[in-house]
Amino acid sequence: MKEEKIVLETVAARLERVLQCDVGMEGLKTLLYGWQVKRLKQRLPIIPFGARRRDTGSAFLFTGELLDFSEYAGYDLTHD
Repeated sequence: MKEEKIVLETVAARLERVLQCDVGMEGLKTLLYGWQVKRLKQRLPIIPFGARRRDTGSAFLFTGELLDFSEYAGYDLTHD
């Protein structure tokens, strides 16, 4: 079964809706950076956002990655 791709702009909009404040892409990128550092400490691979943007035209998270990121952020970002 192929996982859905959720673009980072959608994730940022969901985060703003949950927090009820302007987070923007910079705020999301800061949170993603912290998550990536945590992943490295757990010996998990980093998510290659740059390669994904280059290959598909947009940076995104797969559904499973978004679940993990939502847990890290402390908010359910899997639904609109």
